[in-house]
Amino acid sequence: MYEQEKGKFYLLGLICKSENSLICTDNETYLMGRSDLGLPTWIWSKDNIDDDSFRNLKEDIKKYIVEKENKFTCKKELYEKLSQFFETDNCFEIGYLECKELKEIENKKGLFDKADYSDKTVLARFWQDNHREIEHENIDYTEALETVNNWIEEGNFYVLRDGTGKAVSMASYSTLDEYAKITHVYTDPKERGKHYCTSLIYYLTKELIEKGFKPILYTDFHYESSNKAYKKVGFVDEGILINFIIKR
Repeated sequence: MYEQEKGKFYLLGLICKSENSLICTDNETYLMGRSDLGLPTWIWSKDNIDDDSFRNLKEDIKKYIVEKENKFTCKKELYEKLSQFFETDNCFEIGYLECKELKEIENKKGLFDKADYSDKTVLARFWQDNHREIEHENIDYTEALETVNNWIEEGNFYVLRDGTGKAVSMASYSTLDEYAKITHVYTDPKERGKHYCTSLIYYLTKELIEKGFKPILYTDFHYESSNKAYKKVGFVDEGILINFIIKR
């Protein structure tokens, strides 16, 4: 069953491949893992999990409750059951989207290009701004620049350039087996509403499909403009996951 939902639980798949991850499973109805303290524990569970399996799952979850606040991600159905037994907080929905068929779009804009080191100062600022918008916290420029340099070096980091050659939108991707997860999507606020984000997602999705991958992504439904861009190029909702905290 987990294999059938491997795309939706993409990050759990990465955790399972990590050397030092903490993994718990009954090999049939649930699988959960965390790569390090402070990072979310991802839980895959079979739909309509039976009572015996749920009791075992609750006991295994206790192995992950070691800090004052512990992050978890799971299906909405499972969250609703767990919230009856654990003290939870900071619950929010994550949308899981897949592109099964790319849609042609009008008003394609800009030049689709791989990010290079000449872009690093602009992209470091984008990453700082993105962090403030999404995470509501600040990261310093040195940290942002180091992160951007790593993405450029990995070679899966792309930008859309305007008519002057300036990067105005960015996105990257990572892969696991047949899946490619698009992430780090951000457009300069001064350039929003000009079809740059939609064009970037279109070109990147097209490239991933041509390489034989199944493009997927996670999204916060509160960001209507980016979600609109994803759906314009063919991404469709394939379920909701819940991110939340269990307090010790």
